[in-house]
Amino acid sequence: MLYRSDDLSQIEFKEYLLKITDSLKTIYADETRNLNINVKSDNVYFTVDKAVPCAIIINELVTNSIKHAFKKNNTGKINISLNRQNGFYNMNISDDGCGLRKDFNFHKSESLGMTLVDSLADQLDAEICVDNTQGTTFNFHFPVN
Repeated sequence: MLYRSDDLSQIEFKEYLLKITDSLKTIYADETRNLNINVKSDNVYFTVDKAVPCAIIINELVTNSIKHAFKKNNTGKINISLNRQNGFYNMNISDDGCGLRKDFNFHKSESLGMTLVDSLADQLDAEICVDNTQGTTFNFHFPVN
């Protein structure tokens, strides 16, 4: 979808975020029937160098939430937010599901998906914070430039 954009130097990411979540709802229709996936984003325009890693990170983390966070009752919320403030972007992907294992270490995970997310975050020069106190929240804080 990204490469179909008219201008790869200025991709309207909020619109793309909505397309990602709609696609995931369609792909995982049975699992998302009782889930609310909420997107809250400033009007952010990314170059393709930022849009691709952000899109893959969001796709991976939302897919993980759909598949693993709500196994018991398949009801809950997934929230995605993106804003720009003081020369930085803040991107959050969170769910109110069962959370990660207590001993989970994001940077030492053997999961291919988590390794990919960590590597893409490095490309963005992002600081990552994982909060596992109520569901799971991944926060990415990265420079605009």
